[in-house]
Amino acid sequence: GNVRRAIEYLQTARNGRGTFGATQATIVALRAITAYAVAYRSNRQDGVVRIYEGDRELVKRTFSSNDVEAMTLDLWPDLSPGDHTLRLQVEGGGDSPLPWVGEIRYHAVQPANDPNTATTISTSLRTGKVQEGATVALDVVVENVSEDELPTPMAIIGIPAGLEIATTVVEDLHKAGKFAFWEIKERELILYWRKMEPESKHELVIDLTARVPGTSAGPASRTYLYYTPDQKYWAEPLSIEVTASK
Repeated sequence: GNVRRAIEYLQTARNGRGTFGATQATIVALRAITAYAVAYRSNRQDGVVRIYEGDRELVKRTFSSNDVEAMTLDLWPDLSPGDHTLRLQVEGGGDSPLPWVGEIRYHAVQPANDPNTATTISTSLRTGKVQEGATVALDVVVENVSEDELPTPMAIIGIPAGLEIATTVVEDLHKAGKFAFWEIKERELILYWRKMEPESKHELVIDLTARVPGTSAGPASRTYLYYTPDQKYWAEPLSIEVTASK
């Protein structure tokens, strides 16, 4: 009936991060799906989940009527680089069709950019080799590539493990009005702005200190709007060689 069609619509509206848009919308949607699952529990028999590419079976997993946890299916050993069209087939489980939702997780050094991103980022170190204890300048450019004013843009800048960023350096940039807020989490510097004017740029120079000898790379830097985290633009990871001090 109408309830079933509403739940099916919610499942199609779920984005790649498992959310349904804004935080409030996600909360309401999850409450509705949970209430439906409790009232109309359809997993009343054991069954089998199979995933195919064409006629080739990639993975098979059985489930029981008491299972409530998500299934994890490892497909990567059977998928070559490139596009793939997969088919999921459920056998058993009860008389009614089982509602389901899928999530794909993967790792990439530099993930693909979202085609709808409104901001771009470029990062570069002014030298690829530095002596331990010396400083190296990091250039960062965040650009609004749209013709609209953008709310709450942000950038996450990955720092190679051999380099250190001093909080005093970042705070000086903050006091100079280069960004509205900032924080450091592990090897990433996170910058926030309240807005960006159409076709404008934020250009920063950040001094880093070489601390650990060796060659290292950082996580890929990225930029996006705070309320649309799926629409990311990624920059090539930074790398550096730090030579030991004499």
